[in-house]
Amino acid sequence: MGSSHVIRRVAAAGLLLVSLAAVQAGVAGSSEAGQPVDRPNAADNKRAAASVTRFRDLVVGFHVDTKKDRAPLVPHCDRYPGDRSNVTVTGAATSSFLQNSNSIASTVLLFKTSADADRYRQATVRPKYAQCLSRFVKSIMIESATTTSLMAKQIPIGATSAEKATAYRTISRVEAPGIKTHTWTETVAFVKLYRGVGIIRVVYINHLCECHTGLALDLTKRLRTAFRTMP
Repeated sequence: MGSSHVIRRVAAAGLLLVSLAAVQAGVAGSSEAGQPVDRPNAADNKRAAASVTRFRDLVVGFHVDTKKDRAPLVPHCDRYPGDRSNVTVTGAATSSFLQNSNSIASTVLLFKTSADADRYRQATVRPKYAQCLSRFVKSIMIESATTTSLMAKQIPIGATSAEKATAYRTISRVEAPGIKTHTWTETVAFVKLYRGVGIIRVVYINHLCECHTGLALDLTKRLRTAFRTMP
C-alpha cells in the first residue's frame, strides 16, 4: 500500500497529521499491481499473531493503538519496491502502541516458502526504502506543513538472532503555521527467519529511541517459538 491510502486528517498532541488506513507492509487487501499474492491460512495467521510486538515489550506509558495508523508500511516511489507478485503471503498480523505522539508497531508476514521470504526481502529491504520513507513523511502531514529531510539511511542493528536483520532511519523537520517546529524520527527494522519477515516501526517526536534492536530480538524469538511449537 502506498500513500494513496490516506483517509482523513487529524490533530494530535500538536502534530497535524493525516490518518492512514491500517497497513500491513503493502500486502494485505491491496489491489495495486505487482503486490505479493495474498493467500492466508489459519495456521500461519496464528503464528504471525503470536510473534508481533507485545505490550510487555515496551516501557511504561504506551497503550494499545486500535486504529493501527502507525503500522509498518512500505511506501511506493520511483518504481520502488517494484513487482513482488512472485511471492505468496500465507499469514500476517500487526500490533501497534502509542505514547502521546510516539509510537511502536510491528508486522509479521509469513510466506509460502523461505525462498518467497527471501525474494520479498530482496525487493523490499534496500536503500531505496529509506529514501521513499523520508518522502512519505510529507504525505502524512497536512498540506500547510513543510517537511525537510535531515537523514534517510541504513543504520546499525545489534544481535537479533534472526537469519538477516537490517535497520533504516529517517529524520525530518516538520514546520507548520500555529504549531511548534518538531522532528519526526522514524526507525524501521526488518528481520528474516525461516519463511517469516518481521518489521518493527518506531516513531518518536523530538527525540530518539534506540530500541529497535531489542524489539527485533523479542520479535525474532517469538517467531522462532511459533514455528517450533505451533502445528
